[in-house]
Amino acid sequence: MPLLRLAIIAAGLWLAIGIVRRIMRAGAAPKTDLSYGGKMVNCEVCGVYLPEREAISVGDGKFRCDKH
Repeated sequence: MPLLRLAIIAAGLWLAIGIVRRIMRAGAAPKTDLSYGGKMVNCEVCGVYLPEREAISVGDGKFRCDKH
């Protein structure tokens, strides 16, 4: 009998932990991919780095952000 009681308690704990993990995982925010595969350039005025496709080319390999 004590072994059966121990098995039932262990199974109950295992189920409870599984339910808690599932609830916590469902409430978590989805992960977003923050990686950028393009070339980063810096603004010659303020020095901020931005993706080349968003930068404004001013010639000679120099770029500016849209604020300048």
